[in-house]
Amino acid sequence: MLLLPIEKRTGLTAKEFQKQYLLPQRPVVYLAADWPATHKWTFGYLKQKYGHLEVPLFGNDFHQSGKGYMNPKLRMPFGELTFR
Repeated sequence: MLLLPIEKRTGLTAKEFQKQYLLPQRPVVYLAADWPATHKWTFGYLKQKYGHLEVPLFGNDFHQSGKGYMNPKLRMPFGELTFR
């Protein structure tokens, strides 16, 4: 198996992305450093805007067969999540 490095790109147009990556099914890491959301979408902003929405939380065994297969361990409001 031949493994190739995944390119990192910025500033791709939709046509460039489609021709160079989407149609040939080649992976790419798109660096969106100049995208306004990279500064706006802080956890505080998302918590304020979407903190009321309930999100599922999965354990590391979510993929194992048996009772509870692919079911979340619990659900909680997004605003109550904490990250370490």
